[in-house]
Amino acid sequence: MDEMQYAHTLFFVCPHCKLLVAASLVRRKGNLKGVDSGKVELKCFSCGKSSDVVGMAAKRHYADDWPYSFP
Repeated sequence: MDEMQYAHTLFFVCPHCKLLVAASLVRRKGNLKGVDSGKVELKCFSCGKSSDVVGMAAKRHYADDWPYSFP
């Protein structure tokens, strides 16, 4: 049986235009530890700019079971 994975959705403020940017990640753990300290690549669809931020900069963070496996 495959190990459970978790889909993390994080909401950030774009450092360039200050509008909402969402990022989604799939991780083996449902807690915030690895996500908060990790780097997240953002691509803002409002201003078109990209940024690298740390997970702890997210304004909101949601995690949910993700039972689907990846190849």
